[in-house]
Amino acid sequence: VRGDEDTAQKKEDVSAAAAAVAEEKKKKQREKEKDKEMEKTVAAVEVAAAAEKKREAAAAAGFCEAGGASKKTESVAAAPGCFRVRLPPNCEPGQVFEVNVPPGFPQSGQTKRIKVPPGKDGEQYVQVRGDE
Repeated sequence: VRGDEDTAQKKEDVSAAAAAVAEEKKKKQREKEKDKEMEKTVAAVEVAAAAEKKREAAAAAGFCEAGGASKKTESVAAAPGCFRVRLPPNCEPGQVFEVNVPPGFPQSGQTKRIKVPPGKDGEQYVQVRGDE
């Protein structure tokens, strides 16, 4: 009888150990899933931070949110508070030139110095802040 009790106890111990191992595997899987979600969140935050940095740089340079379209395209509307300017032919990023502020903006009729933003060149359009 004692041997049967020992065998039953050993079976219970083995079952409990197997359940603990299974639970530990589930726990590790949940942790991996949380880590993957965290990595996705971090990546999304990094992308958002880079976009915000780009917007801030554009705003500091007097441009609206990385605005504009590709060469010789006039169909993109300017963002609120901005006006579109076609860059002169043969200009390069970093080059500075003056544009006239159009009617409807606080500095209407005045000239504004702008710097060709990175990634833009001659005959492309950029959006310039007209409310500063």
